[in-house]
Amino acid sequence: WGSAVVLSRWLLDRGGQGPLAAARRAVELGSGCGLSGITAARYACPALTRLVLTDYNATTLGNLAHNLAANGLSEGGVASVAAVDWDDEASYPA
Repeated sequence: WGSAVVLSRWLLDRGGQGPLAAARRAVELGSGCGLSGITAARYACPALTRLVLTDYNATTLGNLAHNLAANGLSEGGVASVAAVDWDDEASYPA
């Protein structure tokens, strides 16, 4: 999505400074390929200790896990992938 590129660029332009630099936890809702969340974790939010990338489609979730690993944020570390169904509140991350 075009908005992911714009948000990622915005995060990069801040270079890990400002209020986002102190963020400890983040959830990206409807992550798609995970560009914005990965950018935040790798470059813009150095204090992040937990990042959850969410989506619904099984293929998309597999791609998210692959992209985390390719960017050094593999499952079980700072970042993880979660299936979220907007019609099922039980699926929302804690």
